[in-house]
Amino acid sequence: MRSILLLTTLLLSFSIFSQSFTKVNQSENIQFFLKEKQEEIKTIQANFQEFTTNPMLKEPQKGTGTFLFAAPNKIRWENKSSEIVMLMNGKIVKLYEKGRENKSATAQKVTSHIQGMIVGMINGDFLSNGEYSIEYFQNANNYKLLLTPKNTRMSKEIKQMNLIFNRNTGLLNQLEMVQKGGGTVLYQFEEMKTNKAINHSKFTQL
Repeated sequence: MRSILLLTTLLLSFSIFSQSFTKVNQSENIQFFLKEKQEEIKTIQANFQEFTTNPMLKEPQKGTGTFLFAAPNKIRWENKSSEIVMLMNGKIVKLYEKGRENKSATAQKVTSHIQGMIVGMINGDFLSNGEYSIEYFQNANNYKLLLTPKNTRMSKEIKQMNLIFNRNTGLLNQLEMVQKGGGTVLYQFEEMKTNKAINHSKFTQL
């Protein structure tokens, strides 16, 4: 029964990606809209659901968490299911696993990379920094951007990323990463609040 419920939830979450979208060849208006909206964002507070599929997994894996952002580059990413917390306060980044800080150089490097990727998607830099080739699609409610990494190191792990932005707010509703090995990771953002005060300690302390 658990497997059926999880699969149903996953299918519902993927439904936005299966909606009919029309390809947009002249993307300047979409770029301008997203950049303009994203420049208005000073803070974000949101919950997220995470769905992971992999050829090695018997069934999709589901996780939940919270996401906080404060411009220009402060992030708190907390996956409650896996008990992983990433704190990113400018150049100071920390990764906690089950309450213990992972101080390895690899953990620092990965966390910093994730910080740069998330910040770029929030402030719109990804639209013009040359790290991705981008295809644009739209329907009545959303814009869908299909990103293919140009960076050799990233492209070894990620085949493409699909981003769904709300056409009214410009906010990122869903992010899907398609991995080279055939797996996918989908993040669905919910209860998003923007430009509300966030205590600085959220980015520095568990």
